[in-house]
Amino acid sequence: MESKIEKRIMDKLRKGDSTLSTVDDTINAFRLKACRRGMINVPSHGPFSYPVIFSSSKTRFSFSYLCDTITDGGGWIVIQRRITGNVDFYRNWVSYKKGFGSLNDDFWLGNDNIHAITSSGSYELRIDLKYKGSSAFAHYSSFSISDENSK
Repeated sequence: MESKIEKRIMDKLRKGDSTLSTVDDTINAFRLKACRRGMINVPSHGPFSYPVIFSSSKTRFSFSYLCDTITDGGGWIVIQRRITGNVDFYRNWVSYKKGFGSLNDDFWLGNDNIHAITSSGSYELRIDLKYKGSSAFAHYSSFSISDENSK
């Protein structure tokens, strides 16, 4: 079963949308550009990604996230990863609000966390798709998530 965003992306792919290349199916990862903003204590954990703690004067909490140091020059905050299939993404609003999964496996970073990041500046969004040896991506020059009170 495809999610709504997966269906929209696949529809664009099937119609030959110029912003996307050919791919069979599924979303691999969403990434936000500007990994270095709000970072504290950046350890070295290999060439692809490393955990980072986000903290800001606008937020009263901190959380860890992954930075992709390779894709399109690096500097991308990974907000979703669906590779192994070990994590069920068919969840309720509260789960998407808070986030779920593990940074070591498939995960959703959480709407509140993404809002905390994107409210701290301007961000780009990159969506990477990979399936059966095919890959594609979509790039958006401006991306943010409002808080729950901004319905």
